[in-house]
Amino acid sequence: MPPSLFLPRRHAFTLIELLTVITIIAILTAILVPVAGNMRNRANQTTSINNLKQWASALGASLSDFDNSLPSDGGSGGGANLGDPDAWFIRLPRYLGIPALNSPEVQANPVRPGQKSLWINPAVPTSEGGSATPFFCYGMNDFLSSATDPTLKMTRVERSAATVFMSEKGDGLPTVTPQFVRAYFGGGDPGRDLDNEANFLFCDGHVVTMKRRIFQNPLALGLNPIDPNYTFIPFPEATP
Repeated sequence: MPPSLFLPRRHAFTLIELLTVITIIAILTAILVPVAGNMRNRANQTTSINNLKQWASALGASLSDFDNSLPSDGGSGGGANLGDPDAWFIRLPRYLGIPALNSPEVQANPVRPGQKSLWINPAVPTSEGGSATPFFCYGMNDFLSSATDPTLKMTRVERSAATVFMSEKGDGLPTVTPQFVRAYFGGGDPGRDLDNEANFLFCDGHVVTMKRRIFQNPLALGLNPIDPNYTFIPFPEATP
């Protein structure tokens, strides 16, 4: 008998079997890719919330050292005033054990999107870094500081649990107002999509995740938000 008759018989996949395997892989990919994306989004959101909670702890510690005065927003001529010792990005970092933005080491190696840092919201794409130096992923409420009252006392904030101290953003400005909130947690434009979510730190130290539309009253630039439990205005007379 020829030797070839004793060789093991090889089984080849049929076209139907191959198509079945490909279909199963495609279905699993369609299921797992969105799940992985959602998990990454949630992880980024949690990290950003924790960053804001760290800034809240720094704010609380600084209030006791500075006679209950809030830091200044540090804005100057469309940028950051690195010479202002009361600016939030200079006063608060010492309480977190990180260098201030005017320190030589940060000046030599500016913090940018994509880095792991208390300054950075991990949801901000590295492509948004641009040429802004420094780049701010968080900004202090512009209405808590002014040229005439750069270090407002917390006792003058009528509703500390309702008044924003800091929120997420993504540009070269250390300040934020309702129209400049950057809501990175969603599927639309972070600067325009009203259904995207952003994290907000309030003056009493708690952090809330909410849709951008809460502060986007088109007739008042968000100063009179849809939900009265939230505001950027520390006291009524500050309303423009």
